[in-house]
Amino acid sequence: MGPPSSWPLLLLGWAAGADLATMAPVYCPPHAARTRGRELCPTDPICAASVKRFATAKRHAPPRVAVLLRGVAFRNWGSRDTEGSCCRGTEAAQRSVVESWDEHLFAPLEARGYEVNIYVATYRCSNGKDWVERDLLAQLAPRLRGVYLGSYDNTTQSATHARALELAHAESSSREDQPEGAGDQPEGAGDQPAGASDAARAFEHVFIMRLDMALTRSNLTCLLAQDGPMTRSEAGNADGFSYLPGRFFACAVRARGALYYSHDWVASVLSLAGVDAPAAGAPVLYAHAVGGRAQDACATRAWRHEKRSAETAARWLRARGRAAAADRARAACYAARRPSRDYQNR
Repeated sequence: MGPPSSWPLLLLGWAAGADLATMAPVYCPPHAARTRGRELCPTDPICAASVKRFATAKRHAPPRVAVLLRGVAFRNWGSRDTEGSCCRGTEAAQRSVVESWDEHLFAPLEARGYEVNIYVATYRCSNGKDWVERDLLAQLAPRLRGVYLGSYDNTTQSATHARALELAHAESSSREDQPEGAGDQPEGAGDQPAGASDAARAFEHVFIMRLDMALTRSNLTCLLAQDGPMTRSEAGNADGFSYLPGRFFACAVRARGALYYSHDWVASVLSLAGVDAPAAGAPVLYAHAVGGRAQDACATRAWRHEKRSAETAARWLRARGRAAAADRARAACYAARRPSRDYQNR
Protein backbone atom coordinates (compact mmCIF):
# COMPACT_ATOMS: atom_id res chain seq x y z
CA MET A 1 0.00 0.00 0.00
CA GLY A 2 1.37 3.40 -0.95
CA PRO A 3 1.59 6.53 1.16
CA PRO A 4 -1.54 8.56 1.96
CA SER A 5 -0.83 10.93 -0.93
CA SER A 6 -1.44 8.05 -3.36
CA TRP A 7 -4.92 7.15 -2.06
CA PRO A 8 -7.84 8.08 -4.32
CA LEU A 9 -10.61 10.45 -3.29
CA LEU A 10 -8.99 11.26 0.04
CA LEU A 11 -9.98 14.60 1.55
CA LEU A 12 -7.32 15.74 4.01
CA GLY A 13 -8.56 18.50 6.27
CA TRP A 14 -11.67 20.59 5.77
CA ALA A 15 -13.28 20.40 2.35
CA ALA A 16 -13.06 24.09 1.45
CA GLY A 17 -15.90 25.54 -0.54
CA ALA A 18 -18.28 22.61 -0.01
CA ASP A 19 -21.91 23.59 -0.50
CA LEU A 20 -23.20 22.80 2.97
CA ALA A 21 -26.61 23.87 4.18
CA THR A 22 -26.75 26.33 7.04
CA MET A 23 -28.17 25.16 10.33
CA ALA A 24 -29.45 28.59 11.45
CA PRO A 25 -33.20 27.75 11.49
CA VAL A 26 -32.70 24.56 13.50
CA TYR A 27 -33.44 24.94 17.20
CA CYS A 28 -33.51 22.49 20.08
CA PRO A 29 -33.90 23.57 23.73
CA PRO A 30 -31.26 22.71 26.34
CA HIS A 31 -31.45 19.26 27.87
CA ALA A 32 -32.64 20.61 31.25
CA ALA A 33 -35.75 22.12 29.63
CA ARG A 34 -36.94 18.90 28.02
CA THR A 35 -39.90 17.06 29.47
CA ARG A 36 -40.18 13.28 29.47
CA GLY A 37 -42.78 12.04 27.02
CA ARG A 38 -42.93 15.29 25.03
CA GLU A 39 -41.06 16.33 21.89
CA LEU A 40 -37.35 16.92 22.34
CA CYS A 41 -37.13 19.58 19.62
CA PRO A 42 -39.60 21.64 17.60
CA THR A 43 -40.15 20.03 14.20
CA ASP A 44 -37.99 21.62 11.51
CA PRO A 45 -40.02 21.72 8.25
CA ILE A 46 -36.94 21.35 6.06
CA CYS A 47 -35.73 18.31 7.98
CA ALA A 48 -39.19 16.75 7.81
CA ALA A 49 -39.42 17.39 4.06
CA SER A 50 -36.01 15.83 3.42
CA VAL A 51 -37.14 12.58 5.07
CA LYS A 52 -40.17 12.38 2.77
CA ARG A 53 -38.10 13.11 -0.37
CA PHE A 54 -35.75 10.25 0.42
CA ALA A 55 -38.42 7.65 -0.32
CA THR A 56 -38.69 8.67 -3.99
CA ALA A 57 -35.04 9.59 -4.59
CA LYS A 58 -32.87 7.58 -6.96
CA ARG A 59 -30.65 4.86 -5.51
CA HIS A 60 -27.00 4.49 -6.37
CA ALA A 61 -25.67 1.26 -7.80
CA PRO A 62 -24.21 -0.18 -5.69
CA PRO A 63 -26.06 1.40 -2.75
CA ARG A 64 -23.74 3.24 -0.40
CA VAL A 65 -23.27 3.11 3.36
CA ALA A 66 -21.50 5.87 5.29
CA VAL A 67 -19.40 4.94 8.32
CA LEU A 68 -18.41 8.02 10.31
CA LEU A 69 -15.52 7.43 12.72
CA ARG A 70 -14.86 10.20 15.20
CA GLY A 71 -13.09 10.99 18.45
CA VAL A 72 -9.70 9.90 19.78
CA ALA A 73 -7.67 7.21 18.04
CA PHE A 74 -4.91 5.36 19.94
CA ARG A 75 -6.55 6.44 23.18
CA ASN A 76 -4.30 6.25 26.20
CA TRP A 77 -6.84 5.54 28.92
CA GLY A 78 -10.53 4.73 28.70
CA SER A 79 -12.19 6.83 31.41
CA ARG A 80 -13.65 10.22 30.55
CA ASP A 81 -11.60 12.03 33.20
CA THR A 82 -8.36 11.27 31.32
CA GLU A 83 -6.76 12.54 28.13
CA GLY A 84 -3.91 11.84 25.73
CA SER A 85 -3.19 9.44 22.89
CA CYS A 86 -0.53 7.29 21.27
CA CYS A 87 1.35 6.06 24.32
CA ARG A 88 3.03 2.67 24.15
CA GLY A 89 0.44 -0.09 24.07
CA THR A 90 -2.22 1.77 22.15
CA GLU A 91 -1.08 0.48 18.73
CA ALA A 92 -2.35 -3.04 19.33
CA ALA A 93 -5.57 -1.77 20.91
CA GLN A 94 -6.39 0.47 17.94
CA ARG A 95 -5.49 -2.21 15.42
CA SER A 96 -7.87 -4.63 17.13
CA VAL A 97 -10.66 -2.03 17.02
CA VAL A 98 -10.35 -1.63 13.24
CA GLU A 99 -10.20 -5.40 12.77
CA SER A 100 -13.43 -5.74 14.77
CA TRP A 101 -15.18 -3.24 12.47
CA ASP A 102 -14.06 -5.16 9.44
CA GLU A 103 -15.30 -8.45 10.86
CA HIS A 104 -18.60 -7.26 12.32
CA LEU A 105 -19.64 -4.39 10.03
CA PHE A 106 -17.66 -3.65 6.87
CA ALA A 107 -17.40 -7.18 5.47
CA PRO A 108 -21.04 -8.11 6.33
CA LEU A 109 -22.30 -4.94 4.62
CA GLU A 110 -20.24 -5.64 1.52
CA ALA A 111 -21.51 -9.21 1.46
CA ARG A 112 -25.00 -7.71 1.14
CA GLY A 113 -23.94 -5.65 -1.88
CA TYR A 114 -23.28 -2.30 -0.21
CA GLU A 115 -20.33 -0.02 -0.92
CA VAL A 116 -18.80 1.05 2.41
CA ASN A 117 -17.54 4.65 2.50
CA ILE A 118 -15.53 5.66 5.58
CA TYR A 119 -15.10 9.21 6.87
CA VAL A 120 -12.72 9.95 9.74
CA ALA A 121 -12.67 13.04 11.95
CA THR A 122 -10.06 12.74 14.65
CA TYR A 123 -7.04 14.29 16.33
CA ARG A 124 -3.35 13.97 15.69
CA CYS A 125 -1.44 12.12 18.41
CA SER A 126 -1.15 14.29 21.51
CA ASN A 127 2.52 13.32 21.88
CA GLY A 128 3.50 14.26 18.31
CA LYS A 129 3.70 10.75 16.85
CA ASP A 130 2.39 10.07 13.34
CA TRP A 131 0.44 6.89 14.10
CA VAL A 132 -2.91 8.30 12.98
CA GLU A 133 -1.59 9.18 9.52
CA ARG A 134 0.81 6.25 9.20
CA ASP A 135 -1.17 3.38 10.73
CA LEU A 136 -4.87 4.15 11.20
CA LEU A 137 -5.51 5.71 7.81
CA ALA A 138 -3.50 3.01 6.05
CA GLN A 139 -5.59 0.33 7.74
CA LEU A 140 -8.80 2.02 6.58
CA ALA A 141 -7.49 3.05 3.15
CA PRO A 142 -9.41 0.66 0.89
CA ARG A 143 -12.72 2.19 1.98
CA LEU A 144 -11.56 5.63 3.12
CA ARG A 145 -13.26 8.59 1.42
CA GLY A 146 -12.59 11.56 3.68
CA VAL A 147 -10.38 12.64 6.59
CA TYR A 148 -10.26 15.56 8.98
CA LEU A 149 -7.27 15.77 11.34
CA GLY A 150 -7.51 18.36 14.09
CA SER A 151 -5.19 19.40 16.87
CA TYR A 152 -5.84 17.53 20.09
CA ASP A 153 -5.86 20.76 22.09
CA ASN A 154 -8.40 22.76 20.09
CA THR A 155 -10.94 20.19 18.87
CA THR A 156 -13.92 18.79 20.79
CA GLN A 157 -15.97 15.62 20.38
CA SER A 158 -18.92 17.64 19.07
CA ALA A 159 -16.60 19.29 16.54
CA THR A 160 -15.22 15.99 15.22
CA HIS A 161 -18.76 14.64 14.98
CA ALA A 162 -19.83 17.68 12.92
CA ARG A 163 -16.71 17.42 10.74
CA ALA A 164 -17.43 13.78 9.96
CA LEU A 165 -20.95 14.66 8.81
CA GLU A 166 -19.61 17.51 6.70
CA LEU A 167 -16.99 15.30 5.09
CA ALA A 168 -19.56 12.66 4.22
CA HIS A 169 -21.90 15.21 2.68
CA ALA A 170 -19.21 17.11 0.77
CA GLU A 171 -17.55 14.01 -0.65
CA SER A 172 -20.73 12.13 -1.51
CA SER A 173 -22.23 15.14 -3.32
CA SER A 174 -19.12 15.52 -5.49
CA ARG A 175 -18.72 11.88 -6.53
CA GLU A 176 -18.15 11.13 -10.20
CA ASP A 177 -20.95 8.55 -10.14
CA GLN A 178 -23.48 11.07 -8.80
CA PRO A 179 -26.46 11.28 -11.18
CA GLU A 180 -26.75 14.53 -13.09
CA GLY A 181 -28.29 17.23 -10.91
CA ALA A 182 -27.69 15.41 -7.63
CA GLY A 183 -26.93 17.80 -4.83
CA ASP A 184 -28.24 20.81 -6.79
CA GLN A 185 -30.72 23.04 -5.04
CA PRO A 186 -33.49 24.86 -6.87
CA GLU A 187 -33.46 28.65 -6.93
CA GLY A 188 -34.64 30.12 -3.65
CA ALA A 189 -34.00 26.93 -1.71
CA GLY A 190 -30.92 28.09 0.17
CA ASP A 191 -32.28 26.76 3.46
CA GLN A 192 -32.70 23.20 2.19
CA PRO A 193 -30.67 20.64 4.12
CA ALA A 194 -27.55 19.17 2.61
CA GLY A 195 -28.51 16.40 0.24
CA ALA A 196 -32.12 17.59 0.05
CA SER A 197 -32.26 17.28 -3.74
CA ASP A 198 -34.56 14.48 -4.89
CA ALA A 199 -32.05 13.50 -7.60
CA ALA A 200 -30.27 10.81 -5.58
CA ARG A 201 -29.79 9.45 -2.11
CA ALA A 202 -26.46 10.17 -0.50
CA PHE A 203 -26.45 6.97 1.60
CA GLU A 204 -28.83 4.13 2.36
CA HIS A 205 -27.48 3.73 5.88
CA VAL A 206 -25.27 5.78 8.22
CA PHE A 207 -23.20 4.39 11.10
CA ILE A 208 -21.43 6.68 13.58
CA MET A 209 -18.82 5.14 15.87
CA ARG A 210 -16.10 6.25 18.24
CA LEU A 211 -12.57 5.38 17.22
CA ASP A 212 -11.87 3.68 20.55
CA MET A 213 -14.94 1.40 20.42
CA ALA A 214 -14.57 -2.14 19.11
CA LEU A 215 -17.57 -4.07 17.82
CA THR A 216 -17.72 -7.49 19.43
CA ARG A 217 -21.13 -8.61 18.14
CA SER A 218 -23.42 -7.51 15.33
CA ASN A 219 -26.61 -8.53 13.56
CA LEU A 220 -27.43 -6.63 10.38
CA THR A 221 -30.51 -8.76 9.77
CA CYS A 222 -32.41 -7.49 12.80
CA LEU A 223 -31.06 -3.95 12.46
CA LEU A 224 -32.00 -3.40 8.82
CA ALA A 225 -35.31 -5.23 9.14
CA GLN A 226 -36.68 -2.77 11.70
CA ASP A 227 -35.86 0.24 9.43
CA GLY A 228 -35.28 2.64 12.30
CA PRO A 229 -32.42 4.28 14.20
CA MET A 230 -30.39 2.53 16.86
CA THR A 231 -27.97 3.49 19.60
CA ARG A 232 -25.90 1.09 21.64
CA SER A 233 -25.42 1.83 25.32
CA GLU A 234 -22.55 0.13 27.09
CA ALA A 235 -22.22 1.23 30.72
CA GLY A 236 -24.76 3.98 30.07
CA ASN A 237 -22.66 5.45 27.24
CA ALA A 238 -24.94 5.78 24.20
CA ASP A 239 -22.54 7.89 22.11
CA GLY A 240 -20.22 5.01 21.21
CA PHE A 241 -22.35 3.56 18.41
CA SER A 242 -25.25 5.11 16.49
CA TYR A 243 -27.13 4.06 13.39
CA LEU A 244 -29.42 6.19 11.21
CA PRO A 245 -31.40 5.08 8.17
CA GLY A 246 -30.26 7.15 5.22
CA ARG A 247 -33.45 9.20 5.15
CA PHE A 248 -32.28 11.08 8.26
CA PHE A 249 -28.78 11.90 6.95
CA ALA A 250 -29.71 15.29 5.44
CA CYS A 251 -31.32 16.37 8.70
CA ALA A 252 -28.29 15.22 10.69
CA VAL A 253 -26.03 17.34 8.48
CA ARG A 254 -28.37 20.30 8.77
CA ALA A 255 -28.41 20.07 12.58
CA ARG A 256 -24.71 19.29 12.97
CA GLY A 257 -23.92 22.59 14.73
CA ALA A 258 -27.17 23.03 16.61
CA LEU A 259 -27.11 19.81 18.64
CA TYR A 260 -24.53 18.89 21.24
CA TYR A 261 -23.36 15.37 20.41
CA SER A 262 -24.67 13.57 23.49
CA HIS A 263 -26.47 10.37 24.37
CA ASP A 264 -29.81 11.61 23.02
CA TRP A 265 -28.43 13.04 19.76
CA VAL A 266 -30.22 10.46 17.58
CA ALA A 267 -33.54 11.14 19.31
CA SER A 268 -33.03 14.88 18.79
CA VAL A 269 -32.38 14.48 15.05
CA LEU A 270 -35.55 12.41 14.73
CA SER A 271 -37.50 14.99 16.71
CA LEU A 272 -36.35 17.75 14.36
CA ALA A 273 -37.67 15.58 11.52
CA GLY A 274 -41.02 15.26 13.28
CA VAL A 275 -40.53 11.80 14.79
CA ASP A 276 -40.80 12.07 18.57
CA ALA A 277 -41.26 8.41 19.47
CA PRO A 278 -41.35 5.03 17.75
CA ALA A 279 -44.75 4.06 16.43
CA ALA A 280 -46.93 2.00 18.75
CA GLY A 281 -45.84 -1.61 18.52
CA ALA A 282 -42.60 -0.76 16.71
CA PRO A 283 -39.29 -1.83 18.26
CA VAL A 284 -37.37 0.74 20.31
CA LEU A 285 -33.71 0.65 19.37
CA TYR A 286 -32.44 4.09 20.32
CA ALA A 287 -31.92 5.85 23.63
CA HIS A 288 -34.82 8.19 24.30
CA ALA A 289 -37.45 8.93 26.94
CA VAL A 290 -40.31 7.10 25.24
CA GLY A 291 -42.68 6.51 28.11
CA GLY A 292 -40.44 3.96 29.77
CA ARG A 293 -40.40 1.51 26.85
CA ALA A 294 -37.34 -0.71 26.98
CA GLN A 295 -34.96 -1.04 24.06
CA ASP A 296 -35.52 -4.01 21.76
CA ALA A 297 -33.28 -7.09 22.03
CA CYS A 298 -31.65 -6.18 18.70
CA ALA A 299 -30.10 -3.17 20.43
CA THR A 300 -29.48 -4.69 23.83
CA ARG A 301 -28.20 -8.17 22.92
CA ALA A 302 -27.56 -8.56 19.17
CA TRP A 303 -24.99 -5.74 19.06
CA ARG A 304 -22.10 -5.22 21.46
CA HIS A 305 -19.17 -2.83 21.63
CA GLU A 306 -16.39 -2.13 24.11
CA LYS A 307 -13.72 0.49 24.76
CA ARG A 308 -10.14 -0.40 23.94
CA SER A 309 -7.05 1.60 24.93
CA ALA A 310 -3.79 1.13 26.78
CA GLU A 311 -5.96 0.68 29.86
CA THR A 312 -7.34 -2.50 28.27
CA ALA A 313 -3.86 -4.02 28.22
CA ALA A 314 -3.18 -2.87 31.79
CA ARG A 315 -6.34 -4.57 33.02
CA TRP A 316 -5.34 -7.74 31.18
CA LEU A 317 -1.94 -7.70 32.89
CA ARG A 318 -3.40 -7.07 36.33
CA ALA A 319 -5.97 -9.86 35.93
CA ARG A 320 -3.10 -12.25 35.28
CA GLY A 321 -1.15 -11.27 38.36
CA ARG A 322 1.28 -8.94 36.61
CA ALA A 323 0.57 -5.94 38.78
CA ALA A 324 4.01 -4.37 38.34
CA ALA A 325 3.65 -4.36 34.55
CA ALA A 326 0.14 -2.94 34.85
CA ASP A 327 1.44 -0.17 37.12
CA ARG A 328 4.15 0.70 34.59
CA ALA A 329 1.55 0.93 31.84
CA ARG A 330 -0.57 3.26 33.96
CA ALA A 331 2.43 5.44 34.83
CA ALA A 332 3.30 5.77 31.14
CA CYS A 333 -0.20 6.39 29.81
CA TYR A 334 -2.53 7.80 32.47
CA ALA A 335 -3.03 11.57 32.43
CA ALA A 336 -5.88 13.34 34.20
CA ARG A 337 -8.05 15.52 31.98
CA ARG A 338 -7.19 19.22 32.23
CA PRO A 339 -10.07 21.57 33.12
CA SER A 340 -9.70 23.23 29.72
CA ARG A 341 -10.41 19.89 28.05
CA ASP A 342 -13.49 19.05 30.12
CA TYR A 343 -16.76 18.27 28.36
CA GLN A 344 -18.95 21.23 27.45
CA ASN A 345 -22.71 21.02 26.96
CA ARG A 346 -22.66 23.54 24.12
